[in-house]
Amino acid sequence: MTLWVITHTLRGMAKYTFNDLWAEIVAKARDEGSDAEEQLEDFESAFAWARELALARKKRKLSQKQVERKTGIPQSEISRIESGEANPTIQTVIRLLAAYDLRVAVVPAPRKRTRAQSIA
Repeated sequence: MTLWVITHTLRGMAKYTFNDLWAEIVAKARDEGSDAEEQLEDFESAFAWARELALARKKRKLSQKQVERKTGIPQSEISRIESGEANPTIQTVIRLLAAYDLRVAVVPAPRKRTRAQSIA
């Protein structure tokens, strides 16, 4: 996963990056157990989809309004999908992908590492 590095200073303290925050979130999920880890994976998956859809549109130099005209999906909904705020149906995703000359494919998931493998 690629994370954008966002830094800021907290009341004169050392810089705190988005990666630092993410590491804390992951550690907290691990501490809370498998349910929290599964919720975090779902969150990552949703935002990965959103990011990929936005990148596909931008790669084709299409505005959200142009995609609205091609698909009939309101620009506001496209914005919500791309920001990870919406939970689109598979039909909506297929219509968006068709506008970008792409299609849905089912591929094997990467093998999950056990906690012991992560520590090693």
